[in-house]
Amino acid sequence: MFTTKTVAGSAVVLEPGIELVREPDIERVTLRAAYGISRSTDASLSASARRSAAADGAEDVGIGIRHRFSEEGKFGPSAAFLLAASLPAGSESRGTGSGTIETEAMLITSKRIGPFTGHLNLGYNVFLSGKHENEIIYGGALDFSAARRIVLLAEIHGRKAQGEDILEATIGYRNFLTESVSNTIGIGWGLGSREPEYRITVLFTLGPAREPSQLIHIRDDGP
Repeated sequence: MFTTKTVAGSAVVLEPGIELVREPDIERVTLRAAYGISRSTDASLSASARRSAAADGAEDVGIGIRHRFSEEGKFGPSAAFLLAASLPAGSESRGTGSGTIETEAMLITSKRIGPFTGHLNLGYNVFLSGKHENEIIYGGALDFSAARRIVLLAEIHGRKAQGEDILEATIGYRNFLTESVSNTIGIGWGLGSREPEYRITVLFTLGPAREPSQLIHIRDDGP
C-alpha cells in the first residue's frame, strides 16, 4: 500500500526490513531507498532476498517513480500516480523471481479527516512475457494518530488475475522514535485461501520524512 506522501525534494529515505511468512514458510530481508526529485515527485529502488525450504537467494529488483498531481482540499483527497517496474534479478526456475520484466501503473489517493487518514490504491500489473497472467492490484488502508509518536495501521490489499484472487489483511503500528527514525511492526494474514497463514513485518524508516510514504505491507511477487 502506498500513500500520496512523497519524499521531500533532494532528501533520501532508507527502509530496511525483515519479514517472516508462515505457510508457505519464507524468511525475507528487504531494503528500500527513495529520493525526492521535487516536493511532489520521488523515485524508489527496492531489493530483497529470501530463505525458504524451496529456494534461497535474491528476488526481483523494483524501481518506481511517483508523482502527486493533486493536493488535498477541504473535501477532495490528494491524488498521485505510480509508474513502476520489476526487473528479473531473481531465478524463475528456483522460484525467487518471475523471469520477466513487470510493469505497473497505479492510482493513489489519500484523505485526512481528524486523526484518521484513508488511502486507496488501484493499479494494473503487466508481465512482458506470456508466462504470467496480468494482474489488477487494489487495496485500502486507514491509519489513526493515536498519540504524538504512535500511529495505528490497518489495510486490506489484493491481486486479481484470471483464475487467481489473493487477498490479505494487515494490522500494526508505527512508532516515531525521533523526527527522522520510525519503526513499523505489522502482522498480516490471508483471506479466502488462507495463504499466508500469517506474515510478520518489521521495518525501520531512516530519513527526514516525518510520515513514511509506504504502509506496512511489503509487496512481493509471491506469498
